[in-house]
Amino acid sequence: MKLNSSINNLPGLFYRTKNDKNWTAEFLSDGCFNLTGYRSEEFLNKEVHLGQIILDSDKDAVWNSVQEALAKRVAFNIEYRIKHKNGSILYIWEQGQGIYDEKNKLKAVEGFFQDISHQKETELRLRAEQEKIKPYWKLSLT
Repeated sequence: MKLNSSINNLPGLFYRTKNDKNWTAEFLSDGCFNLTGYRSEEFLNKEVHLGQIILDSDKDAVWNSVQEALAKRVAFNIEYRIKHKNGSILYIWEQGQGIYDEKNKLKAVEGFFQDISHQKETELRLRAEQEKIKPYWKLSLT
């Protein structure tokens, strides 16, 4: 199928999960391995869960943001960090939404996420440099 081929060639991960704290996977595109270090089968066979790779310090914020969007029936856009299988930390940007049945009951959460680590690290370095020169701004204004 042409659509499946297109989805699997994008530099990110398309997903469909249950709305549970494990984010139990029902579908993961081929970008799964490159992004997480895990094969999609490892998630689909429940050897590992997407919820396990979200950093503990980000889990509540991710859950709360998604639940708020689902309650309002709007799409969500969030940034958070995951731990790759090799131990490295990646910054992720995710966009998703709820999928509802004909009776308006939530069936699943679908979306896309991608690695934004390079952009985030550049942003953090820029902020650090701005903090270094901030005292000089004050001197030039007086």
